[in-house]
Amino acid sequence: MDAFQKAHQALCLYGDLKRSKTAGGEKTQAFVAQITAAMAQLSTDEQLTLQSIFILQMTQEETAEAVDCDPSTIARRKRRAIERLALFLYPDSYLQENGF
Repeated sequence: MDAFQKAHQALCLYGDLKRSKTAGGEKTQAFVAQITAAMAQLSTDEQLTLQSIFILQMTQEETAEAVDCDPSTIARRKRRAIERLALFLYPDSYLQENGF
C-alpha cells in the first residue's frame, strides 16, 4: 500500500473514531492526536474539506455546495490534502514513491 492510500485509510479510521466520540485506549488516543496534528498543518480550506468528507460524511458535491464552490475544486483540495498528509505521516514512503 502506498503512502497516499495509507493516509486515505488513516483518514477513514480517524473519521470513524471522531464520530464515535469514544475515548479509546492509549494507542487510539495517540493515533487521533497524530492525525489531528498533521491536519493542523493543512490550509483551512483543506482542513474543512477533509472534515466535511471524513468526519461529517458529506459527499464532495455536498461539500462544494456548503462552501459555494465547484465540486472539482473540492476533489482537488481533497487529493492535495491527502497527499500532504501522506508526506507528514509517512515521509519516507512518500518521498521514495515520488522519486526523491
